[in-house]
Amino acid sequence: MTVGHGTEEGAMVGPLINAKQRDRVEELVGASVSAGAKVVVGGKRPGRKGYFYEPTVVTGVEPGMPLDAEEVFGPVMPVASFGSVDEVIERANTYEAGLAAYVFTQDLNTALVVSERLEAGMVAVNDWMPVTAEAPFGGVKGSGIGRETGSEGLAEYLEQKSVFIGGVQLP
Repeated sequence: MTVGHGTEEGAMVGPLINAKQRDRVEELVGASVSAGAKVVVGGKRPGRKGYFYEPTVVTGVEPGMPLDAEEVFGPVMPVASFGSVDEVIERANTYEAGLAAYVFTQDLNTALVVSERLEAGMVAVNDWMPVTAEAPFGGVKGSGIGRETGSEGLAEYLEQKSVFIGGVQLP
């Protein structure tokens, strides 16, 4: 994937928001590697000015490693092994974060069961970006409350009123 500014021809991955976030992503990868994970591709700043970090794939990510325990918010894909679908769901639901979850499978039943059981505000099956203007965007648990976009997001800007009437005569 080509790293570059959004105005550059062919750029697919842009910069992070600031130096602090780029440094944080770099530290999460480094600490996980120090704990035994392995960088398969990427894992460093590209040779250009700006807040860029290479698209990175890290394998061997285990529970408790920084890439397993933190929301990265950077171009990093932590990969972990598992023994069963139940193990994956249990592990995923232990996290305090719950913005989005991703399921990759060719089995429709697995996709439906896992997406239903995951504690996340959005679940993408065989897709990387579960976002459209007409769908609600938002997380659960430590990733927030409420929704943006969609009719659910519009409700955030409306005032609702409940009226309770008792003890009156009909005309």
